[in-house]
Amino acid sequence: MPSPQRLAPLRLVRGSVGHAGALMQWAVADAFRTQGRLARTPVRVDAASTRYECRLISDRRELRKVFQLRYEVFRAEYGSPPSIFRIDVDGFDRHSRHLAVVDRSTGSPVGVYRLVSDAGRLGFYSAREFALAPFLALPGVRLELGRACVHPDHRNGAVIRMLWKGLVDVARAEGAEHLFGCSSVVCPPEVERGAASVAFLGGLRRELATLEALRPMPGVAPLKRFEMPRPMRDVWAMAAADSAAGPEVSGILPPLLRSYIRAGAHIIAPPAYDREFRCLDLLTVFPLPPRS
Repeated sequence: MPSPQRLAPLRLVRGSVGHAGALMQWAVADAFRTQGRLARTPVRVDAASTRYECRLISDRRELRKVFQLRYEVFRAEYGSPPSIFRIDVDGFDRHSRHLAVVDRSTGSPVGVYRLVSDAGRLGFYSAREFALAPFLALPGVRLELGRACVHPDHRNGAVIRMLWKGLVDVARAEGAEHLFGCSSVVCPPEVERGAASVAFLGGLRRELATLEALRPMPGVAPLKRFEMPRPMRDVWAMAAADSAAGPEVSGILPPLLRSYIRAGAHIIAPPAYDREFRCLDLLTVFPLPPRS
């Protein structure tokens, strides 16, 4: 039996079937080992209300609840593969901080972000899907946001506002100058061809153009294995020609991504196509609000 230090959490979640409870504990412990030390680095998160509080997770039981929340949301909304452990965890979790809004009445996380810094041993999650060299060459400290989700019963605006307040606190404490991450847009069935592809990709590009959110950075693009199939790439390219024509198409951009863009976020690369989750990932750069 391998030692916990050598366990690969993603492999355990997707590939093991025996001793499920014990393996789940080892997977969470593996993720917690480094993350727990990071979370104990003093960072003041000044965000709380009578119903919620926002903090960096530093308790193993809470971390397991974070992974369970992610699994429930991603399984329901993105159709992610089932797991016998009912947790969403991968190798990046071990080298990340986890920011959560916790419901005071239950003690359970209801909104979460995973934060990966320049110091992470595995690099950035986005580098799995995108060639990032030009972006990473920019001066300044980077903080990657990922695995964001909010429990369906708590999508009242207060949770995401509190998460963003906490993100700003962490970013400033670490001296971060660039916040970025992948924003996912779920694809409809048959998106790889035909009318569904034209309607979805054309509408998405027009919507992004209307919001003035497309700011391509030369050299930043999806890696080969995450490129859209040729028919989808052709539709995306053709949509660029008439992106200024016609009214803005509503209902394609997720409300959260739309709110990011209205607050100043922008997209710096063509979409990556994640076949496992059946979604497009948009490489998004978020502005850091100035100090008040």
